[in-house]
Amino acid sequence: PQSPALLSGQGVGKTYISHDWLGRSRPTAALMDAAVAVRAGETVGIVGESGSGKSTFARCLIRLIDPTEGQILWGAEDVARMPEGQLRPLRHRVQVVFQDPNRSLNPRRTVGQSMVEGAMNFGQSREQAEALAVELMAQVRLPVEALKRYPSQFSGGQRQRLAIARALACRPQVLVADEAVSALDVSVQAQILNLLREAQSRLGLGLLFITHDLRVAAQLCDRVIVMHQGRIVEQGRTTDLYANPKQDYTRRLLEAAPAALPPTEHPD
Repeated sequence: PQSPALLSGQGVGKTYISHDWLGRSRPTAALMDAAVAVRAGETVGIVGESGSGKSTFARCLIRLIDPTEGQILWGAEDVARMPEGQLRPLRHRVQVVFQDPNRSLNPRRTVGQSMVEGAMNFGQSREQAEALAVELMAQVRLPVEALKRYPSQFSGGQRQRLAIARALACRPQVLVADEAVSALDVSVQAQILNLLREAQSRLGLGLLFITHDLRVAAQLCDRVIVMHQGRIVEQGRTTDLYANPKQDYTRRLLEAAPAALPPTEHPD
């Protein structure tokens, strides 16, 4: 039997209402009837072009935006309509790594301060949080002295490692990576994917990986969901979907994707 999902959504939709100059409202459906389940140790990819609804879906799932309809579960808790006050103590369970690592790191605080603050917000003591920060630097392969430095003193790839470390400092059950490697060059992408894979196998995390690039998804994801115009058009095990896409749209995405990344080294 399958283990229960750490993060799931069912029938999730998001409609935006805009108004024209006469004040008439015009609804725009950005997401319709989307569903996903992410279990411990599993990586699920959500793939689609810009405007396909994949980031809207991710932002609903992590409650950065409020869904218009549907059910969103973090473990057994339905958080779709939960007020922020009740949600806050649960937020450590689902942490996000954005495309721009500067969204996770405060430029006016040292890396160490950012990491310790995140961990303490969710109930760790200062001693625990500081010890964890030191441990995480080793895991993301940065020197421990880096904790005393500011985000601007690092390269883009290093900042993304720090953003991953900061997310892991909150001891999440699920990590959501939203285009987390798309701004990085290919060799750095491979290192970050390796890092995500290692963190997942070490901690048993669920990983939800949002990307426009099917080749990157193929390297990391057990299952892939393909989105187009706010809807899920195809999904399945990565190997099956890759070898035999059912939809023209998925075929076009595969053809448009750049050549595969260099193979990443799996840790023994």
